[in-house]
Amino acid sequence: MPCTFLLQAEKAKQLLYQAKYGRFGLGDPFSALQRDSDNLKDNTFDESAIKSMYDNQLAQLENLIATQRKAQLKMREQLSAAEKRYHKVLNAHSCKCSNLKKLQFYIKFI
Repeated sequence: MPCTFLLQAEKAKQLLYQAKYGRFGLGDPFSALQRDSDNLKDNTFDESAIKSMYDNQLAQLENLIATQRKAQLKMREQLSAAEKRYHKVLNAHSCKCSNLKKLQFYIKFI
């Protein structure tokens, strides 16, 4: 009896560790089947631990989405600022070129 309790505790600890650090093998179908079959053998399926694991993963995903949106906004602002600087330089250069052409035109007549 104590041995099965230790195994169950170890299994729960591994599940929580994997959920906490994002190493839960959701992409591996074999590990999913193995996990499901292990849970069928146990009649003491800890639904609250699994729910908290999925809630934790959802919170991590929402945090990632928020971080990516902030980064996208910041990059959009930087791109807009760079475009404004580019147009400013381009306009300044075109003004210099047009003034140079006017100056060359006037020099021809002198």
